[in-house]
Amino acid sequence: MSVTIGQTAKDYADTVDNARILRAEETTETNCKEARTLRTALKDAENEHSSHDTRVEFSKDSNESSKVLGLFLNSSNDTFGLQPSLELTPPLTKRRILSEFSKVLDHLGHLSPCTLFMKIFYQKIWLTKTDWDSPIPQQLTDDWLELQKAFNQINYISVPRWVLLTADNTVELHGFADVSSLAYAAAIYSRQKHNGKIKVQLLVSKTKVASVKQVSIPRLELCGSHLLSKLFKSVSCSLKHNILNVFAWMDSKIVLS
Repeated sequence: MSVTIGQTAKDYADTVDNARILRAEETTETNCKEARTLRTALKDAENEHSSHDTRVEFSKDSNESSKVLGLFLNSSNDTFGLQPSLELTPPLTKRRILSEFSKVLDHLGHLSPCTLFMKIFYQKIWLTKTDWDSPIPQQLTDDWLELQKAFNQINYISVPRWVLLTADNTVELHGFADVSSLAYAAAIYSRQKHNGKIKVQLLVSKTKVASVKQVSIPRLELCGSHLLSKLFKSVSCSLKHNILNVFAWMDSKIVLS
């Protein structure tokens, strides 16, 4: 009887070991098949991508604009164009509004006076603690529709791509920062003088909404100055040019002291 039990246990152990080996072999074979399939798909995608013409051609004789990184590039006058639009209809949800807002591409902040109102509006929605896919309150829906209507009245905005008068010209950078109880902002302008002419142009601006927690105006002014200093650092690194002077302008005695 003991021999039979021992033999049965041995056979069972051998069966379990064989099952484990077989399962491992099947798993390895499955992984190999999937790897071969993935490798084939990647190779096909690479061949398809390499066959595409990645060059972007512009004609100086054409007045048409080509869209690049969400901006319209007019090669005839070397300008970027901004033409934002919002097209949301009720019922409005937090997810839909955020998705629509993300379509407004404003890399350098030329639309900051408009997009700031959207940021403040979205913060109001967030404070209602509405679910992502639940309709927002009717009052906020009406506010959004008014905001959207005003935003869509913005006509095509043309921004010069080349901001320098000459390649060897020196530039002054003038930065401004200001705050309110709802938000704070910073902007940097370039000022150049060449052949008796002075050219001033907005380079970049950035806005941020104030914290939902109660924050004093002096603290927000410090936040604004910090935002401006980061913008100065970014512009100085990106602008490969002779920067003659850098000026930071604020009306806060606390920050200036």
